[in-house]
Amino acid sequence: MENQKLMRMRHSFAHLLGAAVKELYPDAKIATGPAIDNGFYYDFDFTTPITDKDLGKIEQKMRELTKKVKSFDKAEISNKDAEKINHQSVAMQEIQSRRDSIKVPNGLQLHDYANLYFDPRNPMMYKRRNQAENLCVLKIAPEIMDISNAVVSDQNASSKYSKFYNPYMGVQNLDFRRIFSDDWRDSYNQFNEWQQKSIKCAEVLIPYRIPYNYILGAFVVNETAEHKLIGIGFNKDIKIFPKIFFWG
Repeated sequence: MENQKLMRMRHSFAHLLGAAVKELYPDAKIATGPAIDNGFYYDFDFTTPITDKDLGKIEQKMRELTKKVKSFDKAEISNKDAEKINHQSVAMQEIQSRRDSIKVPNGLQLHDYANLYFDPRNPMMYKRRNQAENLCVLKIAPEIMDISNAVVSDQNASSKYSKFYNPYMGVQNLDFRRIFSDDWRDSYNQFNEWQQKSIKCAEVLIPYRIPYNYILGAFVVNETAEHKLIGIGFNKDIKIFPKIFFWG
């Protein structure tokens, strides 16, 4: 158990090393790594060779990133709360404007919920596939649906055809075969395609915010995205899974 903890620490520090190098030397290419029996390492291909004098600068950058990890804001928040924070949104304004006017039956305004998709590989992600290196998909514990006043929608919650359920009823009423289908396109029936696109975006809605302890890890498209995520302080398990982002 103690050895596993040590290996996890070494693994995390190796990624921290990678993030520090990429921040200081953006053109550097990362090769193999990271954790080994007596420490950690990464192989890098630098456009301009570094010297021993650069090692102190890299160490200092790792220390700076470590402070960011400790102060990482530990929650996923609603759209309304996100508007109070300086950030770059990847949401489509047209969709957000529509969601802003929707109130969940017997619930809150839609933008008061932190929303999750059952299947992240959906039409919304497809439209942002060219930004994949700046995105991540969070892996959320299924117990999230036990949170008080959680809501499930059977398709994109902004659709006028969407139905809302408590989680217990939602799991029984959602069409998971269509939600997790590989494709939503239908060259023979435009209406069916529109419907399928919306169903692919079925959601879980959590009031206000998702506590950090429900976040189990994250998926990213490649190592570049992985090191960006570590660089902003994410300190949970990260897996590279390009298919989610429509790469490869």
